[in-house]
Amino acid sequence: MNKLVLASLCSAMASVYAVQPHQSLLDFAYGEMDEYNAKGERYRIQLPVKQGLYFLAAKTHFGSDDTAGDLNSQEIGGGIHWQTSDVSSMYLGYSKVDYELSGVALDEATRYAIGWRSRLSNEIEVNLEYKSTDHNLVDVDEAGYRVGAYYYMSQTAALYLELDNELEQDQVFFGVRFTTGH
Repeated sequence: MNKLVLASLCSAMASVYAVQPHQSLLDFAYGEMDEYNAKGERYRIQLPVKQGLYFLAAKTHFGSDDTAGDLNSQEIGGGIHWQTSDVSSMYLGYSKVDYELSGVALDEATRYAIGWRSRLSNEIEVNLEYKSTDHNLVDVDEAGYRVGAYYYMSQTAALYLELDNELEQDQVFFGVRFTTGH
């Protein structure tokens, strides 16, 4: 009887783990920034460190033919996450962000984020994030957001669309995500 109960619990835990939204992530995306008619790319990796902790690194580049020039950013940080249901989780993030505008480095900024991720089905995941970036830019709002929808073609590959607002700029990213599985 104990073996049957143990086997049932292990099976239930495996099925819950199979749909948890926090796992290793590797993203490659094409992006557009509306105000400066800029186009670019973003690369992002997220790795679990141990139960409830993750590491994050990202690099974004936008180039423009206009006088606005290029905008580059590099982000490194981490955070904590916890399950709110079998298919949803919340997270708190902390990272350092370096911005470069037309080859001129701006002061290092600190970013705080709170977010919610959920699997609506085996194929569909959504992500909602509020972030605040502490920077020294005059008359530029520190608050921003990210809204993402991810379509999983397999357990380890997804196409995604993200709307990202940062430094008062709306950015749209279309990309591919590789994971350790869901």
